[in-house]
Amino acid sequence: MHSAEAPTRRVTLLHRLLYLLYRAALAFLRRVPIATARRLGRGAGLLYRLCARQRWHWALDNLAHALPELDARTRVRTARESFASFGATLFDATVSLDGDPAQIAKRFDVDGWEHIEAVEQRGTGYAIMSAHWGAWEALAGYLGLALGELHIISRPPTNPLMVRDFHRIRRRYGHALLHKRRAGRRMLRVLENGGRIGILIDQRVRPKDGILEPFLGQLAWTSPLLAFLTRKTNTPVVPVYCAPTAGGRFHVQVMPPIEPTREGPDQAARLTRAYLASVEALIRQRPELWMWMHRRWQRSARVRAGADIARYRARSGLAPEATFATWQWSASHSEVRRAALALTYEETVEHGCHALIHRVDPRPVEAARPTGAPTGASPMMAPMPMGPEHLASAIGHALIDAGHEVRRVRAADLVADIRAGEARGHRTRVRRRLDVPAMLIIDRIGEVAADPAACERLRALVLRRRGRRATLLAAHGAAEPWRTWLDESAPVITLPAPDRLQVE
Repeated sequence: MHSAEAPTRRVTLLHRLLYLLYRAALAFLRRVPIATARRLGRGAGLLYRLCARQRWHWALDNLAHALPELDARTRVRTARESFASFGATLFDATVSLDGDPAQIAKRFDVDGWEHIEAVEQRGTGYAIMSAHWGAWEALAGYLGLALGELHIISRPPTNPLMVRDFHRIRRRYGHALLHKRRAGRRMLRVLENGGRIGILIDQRVRPKDGILEPFLGQLAWTSPLLAFLTRKTNTPVVPVYCAPTAGGRFHVQVMPPIEPTREGPDQAARLTRAYLASVEALIRQRPELWMWMHRRWQRSARVRAGADIARYRARSGLAPEATFATWQWSASHSEVRRAALALTYEETVEHGCHALIHRVDPRPVEAARPTGAPTGASPMMAPMPMGPEHLASAIGHALIDAGHEVRRVRAADLVADIRAGEARGHRTRVRRRLDVPAMLIIDRIGEVAADPAACERLRALVLRRRGRRATLLAAHGAAEPWRTWLDESAPVITLPAPDRLQVE
């Protein structure tokens, strides 16, 4: 099986109907001039804008945060043009990739090709970097024709009937397809063997696969894979971009290569910032050519809609009454308050911070009524005991208010869930589900202390989330062995007694 191929799903009636529509559209577009096909694509993109209202709102929201200097009218015009450009790009790619390669190559005007020639003369591998800007699909076809074999990451179409056409067209243009699954290892081998890889750097990745770097003024989860590969193999990255021009032609701009660096502790982050800076400069010049309708900053957005916050709270598992408003602060609690509030900052979830809250004295703490609470307060308004679970839940509520997804789960229930998934062969699925919340609160972990297998499962989960997703442990009793699961710099909040609180 080719590295880009994977078992496909069962063919349904809908698959057959969509495939017939695709073939009919392709037959029609082959008979019209490329300029006409591009105009039709712009119309299709504008029609898509009317149908995909959510994506339209995403585009406007992205523009408002990334380019705040634009007024409202300019943002609407830019977003509208972005949808039109997206449609034209798809139609361009459909006509270009299925046409005669020799004729297609004549439609490209290139500046800066000497940078490609310079890295080719080195005789080593190198990477070509681009973005979802302009005619990126047509660019991939041209580079495959001009250079020969170009390895690109690819995920087969969801329609099984289109898979064969997809691979046939790609291979005609010199593309060696690498399936997204385990693509990093395959790309590393390509570079080590002196080959070429192509990658789009502006894609959103899951937090567990990325690092937070500034992009258009906001922190965005970005894959460090390209920086890792080029540092590992000491190969350059050549930024290449393509914009559509009049008459159905394209203009390709090849930028000077970005060389790998080996100095300093954060080489991957610095290289990734350099890659993003190249793309950002291009977007600021012509923002209408970038694909604004995808949620590039979804995981790091500072503000969420009220409906999202309500949904996060409903499925969080947090006790509604366990908030900072019902916590009894006193003058001696200043250090605990400072440490607890620090865990509600944006950096906690953005950098995957871990923390532990525990109480040395395991005896129940008598609940104190909030200041000013009436004597006959309802159970919903009654305060929670001033213990680790309450403080952890209060931190969770504050993070939800800031727009972050939080999940609280009892340690014994979490272990049972993991074991049930393993028994059904769904271990990976369970791990992915547990990786969704930005903050995972595991409380009452002392209840599984006597079960070494359970402790090992929890420890493995905590270690996997370190540096990517935030985790907060809540326990009664001593800090060990839970303290050893955390990074040395992770805060440990100790609640020895209701009237004596301290922070390590």
